[in-house]
Amino acid sequence: MRLYLLIICLLTAVRLLAQTPFTARWSFDGNTAGSSSSPYISVGDAGFVGVRPSNVGPYVNGAAGQAVNVGDWSQSQCNRNEFAMITVQPNAGQKMTLSQLSFFFGRSGAGPQQISVRSSVDGFANDIFTGSVPETPPFGAAGIPLSGGAYANQAGAISFRIYGCPPNSGGTLRLDELTISGTVTTAPLPVSLLYFRAQALPDNRVQLSWATATEQDADRFEIQRSRTLAEFGTVGQLPARGTTDTRQLYTFTDDWPDAGTTYYRLRQVDRDGTAHLSEVVAVVLDDRTPSLLVIDTNGPGVVALKGRNLGGAAWSLWSAAGLPVPVTARTGSDGRVELIGSFGGGLYLIRADGADWRLVQRVWVR
Repeated sequence: MRLYLLIICLLTAVRLLAQTPFTARWSFDGNTAGSSSSPYISVGDAGFVGVRPSNVGPYVNGAAGQAVNVGDWSQSQCNRNEFAMITVQPNAGQKMTLSQLSFFFGRSGAGPQQISVRSSVDGFANDIFTGSVPETPPFGAAGIPLSGGAYANQAGAISFRIYGCPPNSGGTLRLDELTISGTVTTAPLPVSLLYFRAQALPDNRVQLSWATATEQDADRFEIQRSRTLAEFGTVGQLPARGTTDTRQLYTFTDDWPDAGTTYYRLRQVDRDGTAHLSEVVAVVLDDRTPSLLVIDTNGPGVVALKGRNLGGAAWSLWSAAGLPVPVTARTGSDGRVELIGSFGGGLYLIRADGADWRLVQRVWVR
């Protein structure tokens, strides 16, 4: 009997620590959002530093569907401060091993003719891939093996930067189907985190929100911030609920965020001092990236909003069934927008459409 119980325990431990394959992908089919096949691996939007999707056409025909069309590259030299970037991170308590990075790439006629890739595992010091960029169509393909201890059993985020180099006279670099493959080792967590979100507020602050499904001997949440993903500093903390099996909601406002792209994560500390890290989320504060915040839903027939960089937005309201709801948009002198109509309580989608962007936000009207 003792031997039988020992075998059961060993099998349970193996099951809890089993490695399962995952794929993280950025398809660029009309947006920069990433997706993960595993609930234990978190990804964010693809980021751009010093460059950006072209105002003329941010998305073009790609190798599969659409490709992001990245412009504003330097025309005189290879600038290591200009790049596209993607990041993967295991959720708190999990570890990942990366095996391959792959993607398709091309250029417009005047676009960058050389491409290179670097990784955060060595502080972006060395190229892990270089290649000549073909004028599309067709697209070139990169398959980069990721081997060695720096990519194995990692509990923290790993980022990859893609650089385009001259000669260049104002053209674009085109990227499609960025894919990271690997395995994740799962383990039980003392806190079950449902989500962690960052939202740029209209007054140049950042609101962070998260929810837990359960907590076991949890002491506190430390809110950490970074500009580069290489080093995080704590900007505040909130006490946890301790032990509970009911849903708990938390919010924290960063009153002094950095301009540009800022990364946030939670460091959850147990009562015995054990710490666990959440996924990393990113938020952008600049003079062109649009953002939207619902500030009031007190009663049917009106929703109040505030946003950043939403000039010229076309506003619409949609039911949970995907049907348009007639509304009138009224803008106040303080930038507050009110959507007014004959709608009752329930779940709706607010949509703001610009010339080359779209924001969608869920809202529950009481």
